[in-house]
Amino acid sequence: MFVRLSDLPWRRVAPSPAELAIEHWVGTAELLRRSAAWRAWLDGRPGGRWLLHQPDPLEFTAALLALWESGRIAVLPGDSTEATRGRLHGALDGVLPRTPPAEVTAAVPVKAISPSSIAVEIHTSGSTGEPEWMPKRFDQLDAELEALAAWLGDERWAVISQVSHQHLFGLTLGILLPLCLGAPFSGGTSRYPEILAMRLGQLTDTALAALVVSSPSQLSRLPSWSDWPRGGRRCLISAGAPLSAETARSAAQLLDAEMLDLYGSSETGVIASRRPLENPLWRPFEGVECRLESSRLLLRSPFLADPTEWWEQPDEIRSQPDGFHLLKRRDRILKVAGKRVSLDTLDISLRRDQRVLDARCVPIGNTDGRLGAIVVLGEEHLPHRRGERRALTSQLRQRLLGQGIEAVAIPRYWRFVERLPLNLQGKLDQGAIARLFADLDDHYRPRWLGCDALAAGRCTITLEVPERLAQLRGHFEDCPIVPGVALVDWAASLGEECFGPLGRFTALEQLKFQRPLRPGMRFRLELSQRADGVQFHIDSRLGRHCSGRLAFTSPEEQRNG
Repeated sequence: MFVRLSDLPWRRVAPSPAELAIEHWVGTAELLRRSAAWRAWLDGRPGGRWLLHQPDPLEFTAALLALWESGRIAVLPGDSTEATRGRLHGALDGVLPRTPPAEVTAAVPVKAISPSSIAVEIHTSGSTGEPEWMPKRFDQLDAELEALAAWLGDERWAVISQVSHQHLFGLTLGILLPLCLGAPFSGGTSRYPEILAMRLGQLTDTALAALVVSSPSQLSRLPSWSDWPRGGRRCLISAGAPLSAETARSAAQLLDAEMLDLYGSSETGVIASRRPLENPLWRPFEGVECRLESSRLLLRSPFLADPTEWWEQPDEIRSQPDGFHLLKRRDRILKVAGKRVSLDTLDISLRRDQRVLDARCVPIGNTDGRLGAIVVLGEEHLPHRRGERRALTSQLRQRLLGQGIEAVAIPRYWRFVERLPLNLQGKLDQGAIARLFADLDDHYRPRWLGCDALAAGRCTITLEVPERLAQLRGHFEDCPIVPGVALVDWAASLGEECFGPLGRFTALEQLKFQRPLRPGMRFRLELSQRADGVQFHIDSRLGRHCSGRLAFTSPEEQRNG
């Protein structure tokens, strides 16, 4: 039974079914217990807008409900970087801690929710410009959630989300829809294939159907295991970016699941859906009116802030009697030094080089207004040294000039990667762009080029030594090398980015330096989280440069000690 958010469904639905009394599934009783702890923590603190960035789904949901039940607004950034917090400076009334509060016994009153009040403010991706804050009222969210519930039918679902709940798609389907349906949902991260397989296996002997919320970037990386668990009904929902027919077919076969695709945006909510293996046409949701004007998609929707106004979606479509085809976005035009520049034209021009697998030219917010280029190359063409990088950059710039691109429009800052660093929604958002070009503003950090999460607690980060790295000064003038202390600092700081707070540093062990890193060199930092710290290795095409282990006292040990 569907219950609206404004009617506090988590306090009205029955406890989760007994067959899901297993690890890492969130049920009503546990959720109410944890939300009471967060509500007690908030008691006596200011009201208003509170920043919430919590990677754990259970603690995120509990904190979200505590904000709502205490009359506050949840502000959801896509990341927890200092840059994002800086943009919000002075606009917040508080920031929720990453460390969950202790259990409480004192009861704090629960406030009623007004359907017309603001529930959340979502941080939009900002893939072609500055990110924006998008407020969503409870009645907007309720209307969209009710439409999604009707679309999915009367099945008894258990929800497994691979998508971040800090973004609207993951929040709506991975957290809010289960709350409104009284459905259990996975309480830990499910982004890794082996954890997704475990979650599916936990449902095979239950009466519940598995609803997997994912994205094209996640589905395209599912390994071709022969031992994916089988049994029971499964449904895959993808959104955030176009889903290719090949990816849809492969994912549906691997997981033995029905494949559904959603189209929408942070501003509009869901717009249309399709079954990509049956029909490529998009069909609008009930109540969503679409019309075509000069290839532009205009829509009116009950999920918009003003349901009576027409909204122009920045996508071109081709209309059909029973739906529409999505063609391309229309908003990748901007001005560089007073000249109108098509980012799509630049991308296409770069892709004409036979070495280039993909390319995205992007504004990076630099003071000079010049563009950045993110270029995907095969392993055989990636530059590993300063001379190789300079030669490749020069060749690509000459190619653009030869195709009639004005000099002012040619990207000034180049990043060569093995794949586009898409977020869990399958988008190259402002957070990924900022990370790729962060070394332009912070001369103490390496150039970040991508991260492969190999498994829970293990990742490999591809990096490059910037030629203007601050630590090179005085180390040494005729033959500069990166000092060892910088390598250790990078391992510690990037370890916290990957695994969260590590605690208080206690020791540096098994440290070995084997060969120097020089300006312009491309290298990999492999990090493995251990119970008492982080193991790290730094390697390049030349071999191993450094290795060691960083020991920490965990945050929990600090609290108990």
